[in-house]
Amino acid sequence: MQKRWLIIPACCIAGLLFAQSAQLDSLKQVLAQARPDTHKVNLLIELSMGYRSLDPVLCREYARQAVSLSAALDFDRGLGKGYYNLAVGYYYSGVYDSTYLFSERAIELGQKSNAFILLNSAYGLSASAAFDEGDYEKSLDYNMKALKVAEENDDLEGVAFSSNTLGNVQWKLQNFERARQYYQHALEVFENLGNTYGMANALSNLGNVAPNDSLRLAWHQRARDIYKELGNVYGMATMDNNMGAYYQTHHQPEQALTYYRSALQALEGTAFNEKLVQVYTNLGSTYGDMGRLEEALPWFVKAESLAKREGITALLKDTYEYMAAAYDKERDYANAYRYLKLFQGLQDSLFSQELALQVTQTEEKVRRSEQGRELAQKELELSRQRATRNRILYIALALVFALSSLALWARSRARLRMQQARLQRAEADKLRELDRMKSSFFANISHEFRTPLTLIKGPLQEMALGRFKGDAQKYFRIMLRNSERLLNLVNQLLDLSKLESGRMKLRLEQGGAAPFIRAIAHSFESLAERKQATYVIRVSDALGEAWFDRDKLEKILTNLLSNAFKFTGELGRVELSAEAVEEGRYLRLVVRDDGIGIPASQLPHIFERFYSPNPALSDPDGTTPMGSGIGLALAKELVSLQGGRIAVESEEGEGTAFTVLLPIQREELKGAAEVVVENAGAASGLPDIADGVPAEEPQASTVSPPPVVAGQGQELVLVVEDNADVRRYIADQLQGQYRVLEAADGRAGLALALEQVPGLVITDVMMPEIDGIELCRQLRAQAATSHIPIIMLTAKAEQADKLEGLEKGADDYLVKPFDPEELRLRAGNLLEQRRRWRARFSKEISFRPSEVAVTSVDEAFLNSVVEVVEHNLDEEAFGVPQLADAVGLSRSQLHRKLKALSDKSPSEVIRDMRLQRARSLLQKGAGNASEVAFMAGFSSLAYFSKCYKDAFGYPPSEEARDTEG
Repeated sequence: MQKRWLIIPACCIAGLLFAQSAQLDSLKQVLAQARPDTHKVNLLIELSMGYRSLDPVLCREYARQAVSLSAALDFDRGLGKGYYNLAVGYYYSGVYDSTYLFSERAIELGQKSNAFILLNSAYGLSASAAFDEGDYEKSLDYNMKALKVAEENDDLEGVAFSSNTLGNVQWKLQNFERARQYYQHALEVFENLGNTYGMANALSNLGNVAPNDSLRLAWHQRARDIYKELGNVYGMATMDNNMGAYYQTHHQPEQALTYYRSALQALEGTAFNEKLVQVYTNLGSTYGDMGRLEEALPWFVKAESLAKREGITALLKDTYEYMAAAYDKERDYANAYRYLKLFQGLQDSLFSQELALQVTQTEEKVRRSEQGRELAQKELELSRQRATRNRILYIALALVFALSSLALWARSRARLRMQQARLQRAEADKLRELDRMKSSFFANISHEFRTPLTLIKGPLQEMALGRFKGDAQKYFRIMLRNSERLLNLVNQLLDLSKLESGRMKLRLEQGGAAPFIRAIAHSFESLAERKQATYVIRVSDALGEAWFDRDKLEKILTNLLSNAFKFTGELGRVELSAEAVEEGRYLRLVVRDDGIGIPASQLPHIFERFYSPNPALSDPDGTTPMGSGIGLALAKELVSLQGGRIAVESEEGEGTAFTVLLPIQREELKGAAEVVVENAGAASGLPDIADGVPAEEPQASTVSPPPVVAGQGQELVLVVEDNADVRRYIADQLQGQYRVLEAADGRAGLALALEQVPGLVITDVMMPEIDGIELCRQLRAQAATSHIPIIMLTAKAEQADKLEGLEKGADDYLVKPFDPEELRLRAGNLLEQRRRWRARFSKEISFRPSEVAVTSVDEAFLNSVVEVVEHNLDEEAFGVPQLADAVGLSRSQLHRKLKALSDKSPSEVIRDMRLQRARSLLQKGAGNASEVAFMAGFSSLAYFSKCYKDAFGYPPSEEARDTEG
């Protein structure tokens, strides 16, 4: 028997809150002295609203007085609110026919006076009544009308209440995720508006669709606290009933009784009879579950008596069912059979009533639709015989009834098909999400394989061809370390496969767990030292002899610690604690960090296979598998294999904590398949943590350019790669032929490129901070770096990835593992193309930006240079510093930029443009050589004459004579 969870209806006029008892008493005193005018109407309405959750009878009484006085005063606004409060009072008493009646009157008045708040509230109340009756289509119709009114009038509070009711409908249709979205939206709006009643309403309903027990209790408790603060008896009792139902279904009867008694205390003496019947029944069923039939029966009798007295016998179905179960548990089969018959009879009766109601409703619809036609026929065919007319009418009614029945059947079939279609869509969405996760997994795992393969295949290929450069012993260690990394990835995939097929077994050993855990933990100290992180290890000395699987415990700890260090930056903090709990029967491990944290939206998926929350992150020294999406999934599966539990708590930007609980005593592990090695001495058999080659110390984020020595004229190449081994390998391949700068991520690479303006950039795509695509985009957008050719290196081999890189401005694209000779050739070709480009324009005296530019950004930059120089040609003091300031670059950046584009220095560009101006002035006869030199910005006539002759092959005086001649 399933417990009945109660929801709170979303029906109220926006802005009106429940008054406390003292406030109600004060309003009564004011009312006693009020004159019969609109002010008195408003007082009556406030009192009615205040009593709706305390006493529905008084709520209706004050509403009736408000209606009478408003009608006498011809006060439509008060009349509408009075009808609405009457409907609310009947709703809280469970009298839904009257609820609809007075809601419709309120709607008519609201439409007449354009009172959108009243309209929204009345529609919402009718939606709640239809929902309680199980007519979800009708509830949805009313609620959509309410939502439309609220949206058309920018009524945020109305939108929130409508969202809450829509959540109720989705909850009943078992679309829990959709319901949770509606409730969450309603809660956010109520919180922004400061509407505490609305917040409590949404929180109580959120508790019914909570994804886990802790959230359910937290939301219900928070809602109860708000209801208590508001003095809302109905809401407090509902929350107490729901929490009692939770504890009853979780076999904690004493706690359930506490909450049921609290609900009972709140409800007794009120007119909320339907809720009282439910609480009586729940109290009886709880005592029945405890085998205390003599205490259960009085509650069942109270429920039966109240339900019969108030005419709400539909609720007795649950009461009879519980009583039958209680008597059956006590082996009182006669009474058990009697109440079972009553239960079945009532169930059949309710079914028959529902069926009869449907037939009656169908007949009523038919009668109304035919009424107009029947009257017309009577007027037109008075001369016909009455018998004939009646016969035709009966036939028509019979046909309509048959068609209506057929329509009902078709509608039922259509609903079933719609439900099936929704299920199919949900299944399709789930499959698409799984495909997306698998695609992401394979893309990430491809990256994880290709990067170490680059460091294995590349050096081996160079050695085989006899052109290897670099320290052979160093590269032997790098190749071995990356082979270990590949093997680790393969082993994790194999472990997951074994777990999925059920072929992995536990191999238990008895020994000291504390030394084993310390050995694993201490193996990460070098990594903590490299990251300058605070690393705290707390292993309790009270952790004595234990039964555990060494291999699986090592994998769990290694994955969790690797994950913690992976997402913790420099100067961060990582903690590991291990202790025995629950009287030594379980081992609790907690790994905590203060890193980037996990967004709340990703927490439910963090242990799913193939899920990688941030594949762009990577490991700077290449020692940890990054972003493959299998580490945490493997850890969870290994924990589950041992009958343990793993949980995660995280807050984005604050850090993450993983908690693992593992059984370590034989009696707790009896259900597991195992191979026991008696007294194997886990304490003496430490984990194989030193088998692999240790990683070398990673280099700093950036490497300063080498000092000016022989070969300083070589081109400067910037290598941006987050994997230290790959970065060193690329640098070794280019050393000797080029000067090499290194950067460990995109952000450092961008800063170094802006500072040094290299001749070529070689960058990886998947990097932390700024990835290669974004780095390429930013380099192309900067005036100082837009001309630099870029080669992208990536493990992503898809055509779409290549096209994206080229679209962002990359000049070439290499897939890992790459041939180092091909890298050298492509780098050389790009630099040679730029050298030829510069040589073409270095011989020209004229400076034309449209011909020199490589990109639109370059052309805009050169145009600005020309514009600034032309504007200042007659200024003798204008030089390179002034030009650099004007275009927003440093002198060195300006020099490298202009040399890269035109093979001309800034001073040469200024001189050439002055000479062009001077030549033009001489050809136009604007003056003699001395005057023109001054106009072109030359302070020395001798220097002007020398430069002019060097540029054009003859002195300026001859140009002047030719012009005069």
